[in-house]
Amino acid sequence: DRQQDSRTGFGDFTDAANGKFSIGPRDNVVSIWGPTFSGDIHIMIPHFDTTAGAWSTTVQDSIVGDIQNDRIHVRTLDIEGDSLDEFLVTYLDMNDSIHIELYNVDTALNATLIASIVDEKALPLNAYAHVRYTVETGDFNGDGTEEIVLVKLIDVACCDLEAKVKIFFHSFAGGA
Repeated sequence: DRQQDSRTGFGDFTDAANGKFSIGPRDNVVSIWGPTFSGDIHIMIPHFDTTAGAWSTTVQDSIVGDIQNDRIHVRTLDIEGDSLDEFLVTYLDMNDSIHIELYNVDTALNATLIASIVDEKALPLNAYAHVRYTVETGDFNGDGTEEIVLVKLIDVACCDLEAKVKIFFHSFAGGA
């Protein structure tokens, strides 16, 4: 069965990720698309009804702001070490700043923004850099919680690019 979203507007970019947002035998899905005509990024987390064997309710949210019409990403990660995932959404604002928005998901699949990181700029859009940044998650230091890895291109000389890698370690005591 297909899950639909009644919100209007489409975007040039879309992404989806699976994760474990609630206790149970099934993974969940979070999808994003945008920026829409109004500049929003839409978030959708569908709920699968195990008794009916079909999709049921859908949790919908949006990110509103000065969002650039460029690639957007969604990734899941377990930053609390509780075997339940959170998710992040990344996008560029109109000043080429990279936004990483981190969300916690409750048992009803409602997402709550818990951290926002905006401390890196992407390479300005140009003809030789079609992908300016990407993001991935994983437990890179073996501590049982996952980290965020941001890879962005930097211009070292005319038409010469290098990749810069930055790892974000999250702590609820000290923030991201």
